[in-house]
Amino acid sequence: MNATRAGTLIAALAVIAATRGALAAPAAALAPRFTPAAADSGAPAPPDTSLQHYFGGMADSTDSFFGKTAAPLDTAGLDSARIAALALPPGKAEKRRMGWGFGYGPVFRFNRVDGGVFGGSAGFRVPYGLGRLSGHLAYATGPKIGLGGATWRKFWGDEEEERYGWLTARVENETQVMDRIRPISADDVFNTAQALTTGNDVREFLRRNEWSVAGTLARPMWHVVGGWRDALESPLDATTKWTLFGGEPRRFDNLNATHGRAREALMGARVRAPRLPVTAVADYRVARRALGSDFEYRVTRLAAGANIGVRRWYALVPQAMMGRLTGDPLPQESFFLDRSGALTTEFFNRIGGTHVAVGRVDFISTRDVLEQLHIPHPAMFPMQVDVFSAAGAAWGADPYGGPPQPGGTWPDGQWKSEVGAALAYQPGFPDLTTLMRFAVAWPLQGGAGRGVFTLSITRALFLLELPSR
Repeated sequence: MNATRAGTLIAALAVIAATRGALAAPAAALAPRFTPAAADSGAPAPPDTSLQHYFGGMADSTDSFFGKTAAPLDTAGLDSARIAALALPPGKAEKRRMGWGFGYGPVFRFNRVDGGVFGGSAGFRVPYGLGRLSGHLAYATGPKIGLGGATWRKFWGDEEEERYGWLTARVENETQVMDRIRPISADDVFNTAQALTTGNDVREFLRRNEWSVAGTLARPMWHVVGGWRDALESPLDATTKWTLFGGEPRRFDNLNATHGRAREALMGARVRAPRLPVTAVADYRVARRALGSDFEYRVTRLAAGANIGVRRWYALVPQAMMGRLTGDPLPQESFFLDRSGALTTEFFNRIGGTHVAVGRVDFISTRDVLEQLHIPHPAMFPMQVDVFSAAGAAWGADPYGGPPQPGGTWPDGQWKSEVGAALAYQPGFPDLTTLMRFAVAWPLQGGAGRGVFTLSITRALFLLELPSR
């Protein structure tokens, strides 16, 4: 296999494997405090090389803007609830947590199969530590039907210390996204905004009428997940062609899911290597006709990633993933390389299969590029430069109905690759590892092509996310 076909996937795997020899200076570039103020202080970098902790520490750049009153990792008053609890007399905070609670809010999303979805949600905290019960009801204006569901969730432990567990039980009739590479929700705010304003939403959707149970147990070095679902899966047609500013959607049709009942078990684990900034993920789904399922399949996904400090101000972030679907080649269980997030130049092409291999390497400068260029801006808005390369291939049965792509354990051709650069910003929501990335990339296969600009919301090691259902 030559370098052109294997591309960055081999580079990512090689960097991960060679990490032990690359840690002479333990990832000082990934220290949570990387602001100029912190650098001038001469304080040693913490030994933790977790990229998650590094991106969480980006919020510390607010220290130079707000002064000593800024709490680390808190740029928007996220600890206000804890402060309010501490203001109560001793014992009152725990009593309030154990009592009733109620909250509500609106529901809105937009996509080409549902059109506008309007409704409301409400949540109740059950007393005596029995968890939280929530639900939502909504109306989809495209197919003119009602959607909704109810969820019970019980959480215990300390999420900040990564010593926690949770159990969830869910019943719902909802629109969901076909994607086994990354868990993307139909309620994703960024994709809703993109579909509504520009029509550039290329997700594929199906309807699931299901009940499910799932749980997670987490410790600092490992997370495990497990679950079961029983779902009637149905295909959906595109119903809504309009967009907010009058243009037509980039893609109007929707890939049809195979109709039937799926009874599926899920198992997964994420493990960090001791004393090395390396994380590995494996998850496995299985459905059997012997269990009353209309389908029989097995979906396996393996991934690995690392963050490596280069001197003090840079981070090398390789990640790679392989996936395999055997049994019934269902579209809703297939892998979609075009939507993996790794290959931005292939975002509007239809590339999928029952097998996938994808790799990406990012070289990130942790310094604020605006500060380096002496461009005045609030210190709470640092911008980092990200130079990246990515490669991937999908093969086997094509969910879009094309001819099967040759390959067994490894693809026979079909490699796509690219190089690019991006500006990255961490807004701090919906969690501290979220990144807004404005990127330009150029495809490498078949000669240099035209640059493709994308704006995305993602996470640094996005291929290492565990499924939750």
